[in-house]
Amino acid sequence: MNVGNGLGTSADVGRRVPINSPVTAGVFGNIAELGDDIAGLAELQSKLAIVDLKASLARATVPAILVAGGVVLLLAAVPVALIGAAELTADALANSKEELARNVAWIKTVLANSGRPPVNRRR
Repeated sequence: MNVGNGLGTSADVGRRVPINSPVTAGVFGNIAELGDDIAGLAELQSKLAIVDLKASLARATVPAILVAGGVVLLLAAVPVALIGAAELTADALANSKEELARNVAWIKTVLANSGRPPVNRRR
């Protein structure tokens, strides 16, 4: 006697289903179809990603060129800004030229005498 829930009779519970039965073939067929669907979806998603990447690169070329040009202009402006800041600082401080000359003389002395053994003047 077959119950309407698809499980069969109480005597069928616990019995093994043969490999070639329609239930087993349906389960394996559905699993194989699911795997095929997942592989097809992955392939379509990768193709879509490639198309989107190509479209994005085509739209991003002009902004990328403009950004590169801006970086070049920024790097060219840095020395000019540093020179301007140095001039403003020199004008703001009246004693800076004399102090700069003393500092340069001290640096020259240190560099000239560095690496030489100390001179013992007294013996």
